[in-house]
Amino acid sequence: MLFKSRHQRKTCTTAIFEVYSDYIFEKKLLQFAPDSKRLSITMCSCLCRCLFAIAWFLILIFIAYPVAFFMCGWYVLLCPLEACCPACDCITKFLLKCTQLPLICTRNMLEGKGFC
Repeated sequence: MLFKSRHQRKTCTTAIFEVYSDYIFEKKLLQFAPDSKRLSITMCSCLCRCLFAIAWFLILIFIAYPVAFFMCGWYVLLCPLEACCPACDCITKFLLKCTQLPLICTRNMLEGKGFC
């Protein structure tokens, strides 16, 4: 038996409860009153997400749309050949992925994802 008497067990459980309640109180206190370090990390994260969203928008306009428009024409021309020649399958899948490049850029822009 770990405790010799009932009093020791009660004292130990009370102490554990007090430590746990102090931890919860401190956690709630930190949640409602963040220190400057935590606030600066949050601001930096928000700023980085905004900058990545702007970068994704520029990539969407200047790279994704021109590439997608160019590849879309090739996809339309080569897609019927896929039924005749199964070797064209990998080419048409690549062209389809290129035509979906604006979709990928827009999703990344809305989520504020980084490039890695």
